[in-house]
Amino acid sequence: MKENKMQRHGKKRAWCVLAFITLWPLIGCAPSDQLTPRYSLVGEWIVTSMEGTDLVTNTPITFRFAPDETIAGTGGCNQFSGAYFVENDALRFGQFMVTAMNCKKAQNAQEKHFFANMGLVNQFELAGDTLLLISGDSDIVITAKAMN
Repeated sequence: MKENKMQRHGKKRAWCVLAFITLWPLIGCAPSDQLTPRYSLVGEWIVTSMEGTDLVTNTPITFRFAPDETIAGTGGCNQFSGAYFVENDALRFGQFMVTAMNCKKAQNAQEKHFFANMGLVNQFELAGDTLLLISGDSDIVITAKAMN
């Protein structure tokens, strides 16, 4: 039995749809020579100094940049979360949501300093596993090391 034009056209279309569905997931899998800046920040970080000053002992400040442009962590006492925005080496943060735990005086002062510095950040620099958060033209306000 001979197929009519409609049947042949239908089979051809079905093959095209099947090929598209099969190959579509592979399109985004091509290796990239360079990661975008946003993805280079993704991961967990621990603050090692603020403006060159060591931190209060046993009061780690950590944060995690997620691929969906959210950041979450601890300021040394309270938990925080918010959004971050990257364009090339420019970095800025949205408003943070912060828990309201009662902290020791030294922890509280350090945490306030941390959040104030995060508000000043307008760019970043990566050097190996070290992240420099920079204010103005070149003032390093926070230095962090990769945890992962």
